[in-house]
Amino acid sequence: MYWPTTAYLDKVSSWSVNPERAQDLGHVFILVDAKLMAGDGELGLRVDDFASRLLSTPAADPANPVRLPGQLEMQRYHEQIRDGVQIDDDDVQALRALVSAPV
Repeated sequence: MYWPTTAYLDKVSSWSVNPERAQDLGHVFILVDAKLMAGDGELGLRVDDFASRLLSTPAADPANPVRLPGQLEMQRYHEQIRDGVQIDDDDVQALRALVSAPV
């Protein structure tokens, strides 16, 4: 049987550091029926309690508070909806040069 190999941990190439290099990344998804673990609604209550406890944890660095996964991204999304997307002046100039370049 052939098992394709993929990178893991620090062997995965970063798309933001090396965008031209393939990540060689694989995914595994495990689905769990939460109702089998804890009845209707119980899991939601437990997740809410866990999130509340996590968010009330004192931050090691007050400038970087404890957050839930995705919380910072949602904060930035709402800021960009309100204030617009900030683009570095050098990037704007590069984009304008591309637009005005002959085809």
